[in-house]
Amino acid sequence: MSAPSNFLSLIVPDWDFLFLQSLAIIVTAMLLKKMTITSLVGPLITVIAISWVNNLYWDSRLFFDLPTNFTVDTLGLIFCNSIILWVIVKLAPGIEISGIFTAIKASVILTISSYLINKFCSNLDWAQIFQTIIAILGDLRNYFLTNSNAK
Repeated sequence: MSAPSNFLSLIVPDWDFLFLQSLAIIVTAMLLKKMTITSLVGPLITVIAISWVNNLYWDSRLFFDLPTNFTVDTLGLIFCNSIILWVIVKLAPGIEISGIFTAIKASVILTISSYLINKFCSNLDWAQIFQTIIAILGDLRNYFLTNSNAK
């Protein structure tokens, strides 16, 4: 077995990618009744496992890119991605999925949600967003502390 072409990505994670793909898994689980998230780290563990499989055995373009047309190859690709997703979810803790048919639906929804989330959210400055949220929470805390002491 040869070393993966992008070995550095196995060592130094792309946090934006992990966050956005975890968000795509959360959206997928919200849209499917038979897919549930059972822990906060479940989506992150699943994304790391999918990334690992893509680096070593598969290709992320086959998992996350939308096909340009609907062919027999597309059906085969959906089936392969579904099997990979189903096995990863069965082995990794934090997400439960019931049945291969749910995995097929999840694979399609995950691909679409990943595409849309990456298209609209990949250029966001997440550090700035989190700093803004923390600042707003601090302001709200101070507001409520000030108002509760005034009474």
